[in-house]
Amino acid sequence: MTGTRKILIGAVALYAIAGVVATPHLRHAWWYLQENAMRRHATFLGLCAASAALPWCLPDAVRAYRNLASRGDARPALATALVAAIPGQSDAVHVDARMLTRGRFRALLEDYASAHGGCRVWSTGLYDYVFTAGNTLSLEKLLESFEEPASFDRFAAARIYAPPELLSCYVGDVHEVAPAFADAPRQGALAGWWKGLRALFRPTPEGADAPVRALDLTPLRYPDFSWIDVRGVDDGVLAVFSNAVEVVQGARRDVLLGYDDAAAGVRTNALVRWARAAKASPHDPLLLALAGALDREGRLYVKIGNLGGALRCYENRMEIFPGDVAALHNFGVCLKNAGHPEIAVKVFTKCVALDPLLDAHRLEMIECAAAGGFEDVAVRQLDVLIKRHPEDAELKKRKAKIILHKHLEEQRKQEARGKARAGKEK
Repeated sequence: MTGTRKILIGAVALYAIAGVVATPHLRHAWWYLQENAMRRHATFLGLCAASAALPWCLPDAVRAYRNLASRGDARPALATALVAAIPGQSDAVHVDARMLTRGRFRALLEDYASAHGGCRVWSTGLYDYVFTAGNTLSLEKLLESFEEPASFDRFAAARIYAPPELLSCYVGDVHEVAPAFADAPRQGALAGWWKGLRALFRPTPEGADAPVRALDLTPLRYPDFSWIDVRGVDDGVLAVFSNAVEVVQGARRDVLLGYDDAAAGVRTNALVRWARAAKASPHDPLLLALAGALDREGRLYVKIGNLGGALRCYENRMEIFPGDVAALHNFGVCLKNAGHPEIAVKVFTKCVALDPLLDAHRLEMIECAAAGGFEDVAVRQLDVLIKRHPEDAELKKRKAKIILHKHLEEQRKQEARGKARAGKEK
């Protein structure tokens, strides 16, 4: 065998071994891209993957990394609302921290603060932050903005329906947040890009190379709100507002501590914290994202036929949001599909009690009641629907079928009892 052939065979063997070793990491990266990535983040990962085979894509990958901290249409709805609400605030930066190291986040924070004379940090998600300048916010104008339709629509787009809920997203100014990065030296875009990519393929690093954690930025003490101008606001209104802000800030810390417990494998503590936070601040963006994630995961489990996993997802969601009718309905559907109609009928009964005007709950309740041997319950619910829709012939046919089935079942049982008595007499 010639030396050239040996080199070629060795190269092919090394390539095959590298492919076997890299496959799990590539699968993880692909899952990360599908499940967690926003559009800019997907672009960044795609260009990084292309750079591995096509080195001339590397400058574009680094440029896409810089765009993880971006302005314009990509910023979340909260940034748009803040620009409109804070006087003199002409610019807000949305930071997607999914691939940002602590050192790179510190660099972005300090650069924004030096360019704008200060920086306030807002958290709209576990990995989503908004930087605004250190301008003063008038509480009187903020309260008025929630009464103006156009302004309220901007806040509603961010799922914020009351002034205190806006401040549940407030983390602190640059001086309050900076201690979280005291041990992390600044990192430029190229260094941060390389460190962030390495974090995908190895255990979680520490120090400046560690990923940004929301709980690290949000200390257990509450941030300073002296930058809010309270002149012109009634003392009673101010007291109510201050108490509400304290409640939502406490709820935000419960949410973050819950994520910490979940990461440590202490599921029970996490659910308790999230349920307590949901009672105090049901519109917290982190809680809404959690509810959406549980719902998506439950639907995915149903699609692949893992009904047990789907049940766990909906059970967790209902522990956090016990009054969530949509989750309760989906939970009942999972129970029905899992072959437990007698339990599902109780779930749909609760759905009907919480939302009596939606026919979908009653229809599912009728189906489960008929399958679980509760024909009387099914007939009563059909009577309600027939009164609402007297022209619907299908409902009347369904009622007739259930009554006939019940009659035939009772007749069969009577014949069986008669045969049993006759057998005993012989």
